[in-house]
Order: sequence, then C-alpha cells, then structure tokens
Amino acid sequence: MLNALPDSVCVGAWASFCAAARLAGAKCEVVLLDSRLPGVSAIAGLDWLHSNAPSAHVILLDGDAARHDEFLFKGLRAGAAGLLGKPLNPAALQTAIHLAISGMVAVSSADMRKLLDSSLRARKPTPYQALLSRSERKVMECILRDMSDKEIIEQLGVGGGTVHSHLHNIYKKFGVNSREAARLIYLGN
Repeated sequence: MLNALPDSVCVGAWASFCAAARLAGAKCEVVLLDSRLPGVSAIAGLDWLHSNAPSAHVILLDGDAARHDEFLFKGLRAGAAGLLGKPLNPAALQTAIHLAISGMVAVSSADMRKLLDSSLRARKPTPYQALLSRSERKVMECILRDMSDKEIIEQLGVGGGTVHSHLHNIYKKFGVNSREAARLIYLGN
C-alpha cells in the first residue's frame, strides 16, 4: 500500500520487532509500528525507535478496538507521532504521514476529542476560570473543544443570543477579543 502512495517508498516490512531492529541504520522519515508486532510491546518498541532512529516519526497502528483508548494515551505520551486504526484507509494513511512529517499529531477527530476531554478533566483550575459564571465556563469548555456557535447552541440547549452574551462577558472579563486569546488565558498560558 505504501509504494502506491505518492511521494512514499517502503524501505522494509518485518514480521517481528527483533527483525525490524535493522531499521536503526535506515534513513526513514516515518515508521509505521503495528501494536501487535511480536517481540516487544509497541510502547517499548517506540522507546527503542526514539533511541535508535531519533529522526523517525513513529505512527502506531492499532487494530484492537477494546484497548484503543489506552493505547492512544500511552502511545502519544511515549512520543508517537500519531495513531491509526486498522484496517488502514490509504487516504488517512497518506494524511497521517504528511502530518507526522510536518511535526503534527496524526489522530482521528474522534480520538482528538477523547484527548481534549481527558485533558480538560485533568487540568488544574487557573485564577481566570474563577472569574466566570457556571454558564460562561460551560461555553468556555465548548470553545476549548473548538466548537462552532451552532454546535455550542446544540450542546448547551440555549439560544444564539445567550451564547453571544456569554462570549462577550468572557472576552470582557479576560480583556481579549478572540476565542484563541480566551483559550490561552483560560488555560493559564
């Protein structure tokens, strides 16, 4: 499949991680690491690749829906450039490779929402968060998820005027005039 993608050349495919150790000398921009490759856990393999092929961007491939979320979080914490589910879609694979090479994380939009939700639950409150009313915080949480006004209206079950009023109040309290600036202030950056 890789050789059929534009600008891609597969330099090797191995049946086990031990056999893939030959990769250390190869010049690879991207490594696709299957979570079920025998010989070592994918996370340990990722660590080994970072040590022995530090310039390679490693995209993890996972076909186990039951442990996908766990693998997503562990893989990205360990430095994976992305995670793709199997079976692979050629267009998604091509996009993931280009994102990884560009220094971005290649995950599905559903996985990105899981990551954002987890991050939002785990973070410590900032002083600016205390300035907001409960309703304003709900709108701000939607903004952090990059929701449009229409999506916020649907999510919160309120009218457009209410959302705009809350946004105006948030901007005024934070001394900003954009969603991106409000995000940065809210997150303490």
